[in-house]
Amino acid sequence: MIRGLLSREPADRVRFACGQSPDELRSSEALAQLTYQPLRAAPLFCAPWPEGSSAQQLSGEEVREAAARPATRVPSLRDLCVRAVGRAAVSLAHAVAQAGGVRPDVAWMKRFDLRRLLPVDRQRVMHYLDRKRLLGNPSVLRLFHASLPDARCLRASTEWREVVGMAREVQGDWSQPFHFLQLPAPRLCAGAALSARVAALKAAVSKVNKLRPRLCVVSGELTAHRPEEPGYSEEVTQVRHALARLSESIHLVVVPGPADVGLREGLAVNLAAYRALFGADYFGFWCGALRGLVVNSSLLLHPGLDPEASLAQEAWLEEEVEQCKLCAGAVALFSHHRWFRDHVDEDDSPGIVPRAVRRVWLQRLRHHKVKFIFTGAETGEEGVAGEARPFPRALFPPPPPSKEEEDVDDDEEEEEEEHEEEEKKDEGKAREEQAEGKEEQEREEETPFTNEENDYEGPRQLAAPGSGEDESAWSVRAVRVAEDSMEQRVYIANALPAALTELAAQF
Repeated sequence: MIRGLLSREPADRVRFACGQSPDELRSSEALAQLTYQPLRAAPLFCAPWPEGSSAQQLSGEEVREAAARPATRVPSLRDLCVRAVGRAAVSLAHAVAQAGGVRPDVAWMKRFDLRRLLPVDRQRVMHYLDRKRLLGNPSVLRLFHASLPDARCLRASTEWREVVGMAREVQGDWSQPFHFLQLPAPRLCAGAALSARVAALKAAVSKVNKLRPRLCVVSGELTAHRPEEPGYSEEVTQVRHALARLSESIHLVVVPGPADVGLREGLAVNLAAYRALFGADYFGFWCGALRGLVVNSSLLLHPGLDPEASLAQEAWLEEEVEQCKLCAGAVALFSHHRWFRDHVDEDDSPGIVPRAVRRVWLQRLRHHKVKFIFTGAETGEEGVAGEARPFPRALFPPPPPSKEEEDVDDDEEEEEEEHEEEEKKDEGKAREEQAEGKEEQEREEETPFTNEENDYEGPRQLAAPGSGEDESAWSVRAVRVAEDSMEQRVYIANALPAALTELAAQF
């Protein structure tokens, strides 16, 4: 039947479907007698009777039942192997958890190593576990990486542009209010000050572990040196080990800064080095119906340093912004660079997203679901507006009409009213009914759909809390996410509440 309907010649397709040629169907009599009995007689619509019995025509109900049967796909040997490896990984992760983090003394468990698979096969196993909603299990994900820092820091997939374990299927539904924390840029620097900075970061991580929020966001920059500079290797190793101390029950999101991606005027950004250590540089995540979008703002300021990556990020961000307005409970944008100091129409300045780029994206983000823009610029920097909005109501006030314009408008309105009254008197009741019908039709016409709200002042831009040389100087931003609102407060790390219930009571 498929071969007949896909014949190259149109006449052959018509003849197969209805038993007549196109020339024979040109008359109205032939069209009136047209049937599709030849098509109904195709083997697809005949019941598979036992061998030796005669085939009978299926009824309409039987055809619908046959069409509703699920398709059966015979798995290939590769598919069976992927499923077997995935189930073995889950069994091993469960056994390791039961044994307190140590592999049991079982032969196949001792030899089991997913890193020995080819990258394409390892990706298939990850995809299988992700579809089964098992990849977010920290014990399972740990089997795909060589070390704990890799398993903790490489959660943002460069292929899916999503954080493992924070997909919409798992975190996309609203259940109850929750909190997440934003830590300032560690900026670990090699030398004598490295130990002090590492100690401050570890102390902040310990505070977060005691508080047990659902999510922890670490703002770039992570190191003081760029990937190609001496001292970077020591700094990035220390910051990855410090972040690996974060509890597995707390999701980790890292926002890249310019030093992290090797941004330098005139040189291409070193995205490969960053992605090998921290995963994707722009991605999205779901957390209790909150949609978070993390962007590599260095590509927005300097798109010419890597044009291909810049275009890919713009295409991804455009799709995500429109989709999350429709399906997310709330939206938050995370970036390192500030988008503005005071408002969207200000002049360009160093370290700020250029005006041409800023106006396009902030207009798209002008929606009541987009609550905050969290940036990596510290609060203490000069000229930073801590809670500025891109579209303040006083930015573009409508010009008041002049006296002459008011007089002209009044005269025109009076003339139009008199003219309408004369027409109604002359034309009578028919004219009145026609005018009423026209007005009703105009009211019923739909207005053009624009997924922007021009009367909304835009999301609040919040700079990252400041960090200092020691633990006491570190600040942490706590954000409470409710079903229809988001609130935030800044705490000194030492002054953070001891329990999540105490933190919730302060909002």
